[in-house]
Amino acid sequence: MNVNFPDRKASEVTGVRVVAQGRQDAGYAIQERMDPRGNEYFWIGQAVRNGIRDGDTDYQALERGEISITPLHMDLTHKKTLDLFKGAFS
Repeated sequence: MNVNFPDRKASEVTGVRVVAQGRQDAGYAIQERMDPRGNEYFWIGQAVRNGIRDGDTDYQALERGEISITPLHMDLTHKKTLDLFKGAFS
């Protein structure tokens, strides 16, 4: 289970919601700079995270002040292809 609590006082929490996990684009703020000697270098800045707020996910629940609960699993097997290959190669 993934449980997220909104950043607010307990008395300001508006409820509990079971939702899907949201997705986000993540990267770094990379800037090309010039040092005092005229040499170019890259400055890797703070991590940038842009949540994709489509649908009713943990992002929206937290924005509404709700505690979000998301059931997760780790099985990375693509079940449809597994079944297809079993039929073709077994």
